[in-house]
Amino acid sequence: MLLLASCVATSQDASTKSRSATSVIDTIKIAKPNIVVTGSRLTRVEIWIEPTGTGVVPSLAGEAKKVTPAGRHEKWFFPIASLPGYPHSITAVNAFAKGYDRKGKDVGRQSLGFNGVSEFNSALYGHLPND
Repeated sequence: MLLLASCVATSQDASTKSRSATSVIDTIKIAKPNIVVTGSRLTRVEIWIEPTGTGVVPSLAGEAKKVTPAGRHEKWFFPIASLPGYPHSITAVNAFAKGYDRKGKDVGRQSLGFNGVSEFNSALYGHLPND
């Protein structure tokens, strides 16, 4: 009985450790002058934009920079000014962040959740920019 309890406790410890060591991308939001991404144990965070048009694929805008120590509560910043087309209207309907673990594996993505050029640009600039 004691051996069984020991095995169960060991497997629970291993399960807890593997979950706590998991790389994950949690949120993305606009906090001017940056797009801010939060996550855990990430080694790279990319910011992608979804351009307008039919059949157009998302394009990489660049990589965010980690501004906190590595671990469970990381923050990554990407300057809005680094988006293609800034400071003019950005011809995209949305943006999203992709996170990667230490092995370079894609661990998921989080979207800003906008749906349209006007909504996206209004959130970035607080108004629609004059082109």
